[in-house]
Amino acid sequence: MPIIEGSLTTADLPLGPWAGEQVTVWASKTGTTWHANPDCPKLVSKGKTAAHSQLAAGTFAQRVVPAQLHCNPPGRLAAYAAAVHELIRYDHATRSAVQKSDADALDLDVLIAGSPQRHLESGRQPYAELSARWSTCIKERSLLFNELREQLTDRLPVMLAAAWVASGRTPRQHQERYAAFVDIARDICDRQEIAANGSLSGLINHRYLSIWLNRIAEGGHPRRVTRDLTESEIKHTRSLTRDDASEFHSRLETAWNEIGDAWQHRLEGMALAHSGDVVAVFDNHVPGLTWELRRLFDSDHIPCAMLRTPETTWKCAVVPAVFRLLLNHHDRGAVGVVVAEERAYHFDLDRCALLLRNLAAATGSLGLAESVRPQPSLEIPRSAPWRLRAFDSGHARPGGITPDQLAAALMATYQGERLG
Repeated sequence: MPIIEGSLTTADLPLGPWAGEQVTVWASKTGTTWHANPDCPKLVSKGKTAAHSQLAAGTFAQRVVPAQLHCNPPGRLAAYAAAVHELIRYDHATRSAVQKSDADALDLDVLIAGSPQRHLESGRQPYAELSARWSTCIKERSLLFNELREQLTDRLPVMLAAAWVASGRTPRQHQERYAAFVDIARDICDRQEIAANGSLSGLINHRYLSIWLNRIAEGGHPRRVTRDLTESEIKHTRSLTRDDASEFHSRLETAWNEIGDAWQHRLEGMALAHSGDVVAVFDNHVPGLTWELRRLFDSDHIPCAMLRTPETTWKCAVVPAVFRLLLNHHDRGAVGVVVAEERAYHFDLDRCALLLRNLAAATGSLGLAESVRPQPSLEIPRSAPWRLRAFDSGHARPGGITPDQLAAALMATYQGERLG
């Protein structure tokens, strides 16, 4: 774990129940690794033993233990040591996320971990000696969590657009959406009279565009990602030339910055063309989503109702409208359907769950309705239906659902009623 200035260390935390204790450790006769747990499976023999008296007061960094200690004494001493290290990791993760935020990057792990208040409610901080530090850490994490949530709301459409474009990088021949980005870069390089070593398309494709898109899909700000990659490319190019070639490197830097700006405008245009939120029903494994985005869709930030079947898992959620681009895969066909494009804010988690339940009932699978999680409330208020579009032009039929079945399920959901 890299050191971050200002982060907690064992020198900041008290000895706690270790104070005044005598810790006995064992090792094999010729071994250099010590064990404070006599039942540790890694302790093959107790060829030698030693006792270490702890200070009556001090910090956790002042524990008197062998340098190569494999395990702590069982019971409260081991539990306290685990609590100390958990607190240090939690504080380090917060400060690492702040550093990323300062660099215009979202730390999705902090968002996926959920509300910091949960950590207090989990009962994992039973030690009074650590309570003040935990309170401070939770306050800092809460401020950061709320800030990141606001940033994610603004950035998520562009992140999804980047994931969709990146999914167009396919063997033999790229999809049109990805090839268009390659063409933009090639045209700019031609204008700047830049001839890359080797294949220009390969340079853009393998060492720039795919990295650029993936970093943005993972929460990076396009402008910052462009700057970082430009610096990396300039450094890489300098390593390949014997002379400084400052004029060429200046043109190269101008070109990469211009390429990044053009790509950013194109992504933002996609997000703008699909502004707002929609209600979608989709397969749990939407092709094109990065691992981080998949985890985000499993977190509380994007509440999803879920219906598990023996074959697959379907979700229903309110998502950015640009998400619809990911619902049509060039190999698998439709993997989801947009079911409501207007007033999506009327759909909370309860109503999404009711829609999944009604879809199951409308397709004659009432038994699956009880598998929806969370189970919808018995008292969902009636909501006036609004104009429905053609369900993504009628091409999406998840699990064999027909437009008529979908319409029946939607109408019942708007009425707050259960089919079947």
